[in-house]
Amino acid sequence: MPVVYPMVFYNGPKPYKYSTDLFDLFEEDKDLALKIFWKPFDLIDLTQIPDEKFKDHLMFGVAAKVMKHIYDKDFLLFLKILIQELRRVEYTDKERYICAIFSYILAASEVSIEAFTETVRAGLVDPSGEKIMTLAEQFRQEGVKTVAKNLIKKGRPLEEIAQVTNLSKRELKKLRNT
Repeated sequence: MPVVYPMVFYNGPKPYKYSTDLFDLFEEDKDLALKIFWKPFDLIDLTQIPDEKFKDHLMFGVAAKVMKHIYDKDFLLFLKILIQELRRVEYTDKERYICAIFSYILAASEVSIEAFTETVRAGLVDPSGEKIMTLAEQFRQEGVKTVAKNLIKKGRPLEEIAQVTNLSKRELKKLRNT
């Protein structure tokens, strides 16, 4: 890893009068921060922990298993198994947690949005209202906009891009100007 050299450029109206010791920001926890930062990091190697070990810890277990399997060749198969546990989370009224897990899955895995949406709709009792489906749609729109930006960079005509992406010429002009 490259060495990170902490440096602050200050341009306030008065001379800088505060500590330049990063650990002073921890105030009463400074000693704890020093102890933690200057020792080797703790490693939790998810690849060495059997999935069954996570069953006793619902919230942590779901997150850990998703992180463990996110790069599986057939993540969709794993998601279908995970849905059972997500149903248990669903009954705890943790909609934001489920949305965070789904956001991570959509961002990090290779699963298609359509297959993901179908699996979630089929598996959850109430797929956390429309928020989860809205999340999937947001990712879809981000993907469409990314494709449009790439085509704009390649100099493709806006009419052609509009046909491919179903974006309006006005939206494409905004993308071109950003």
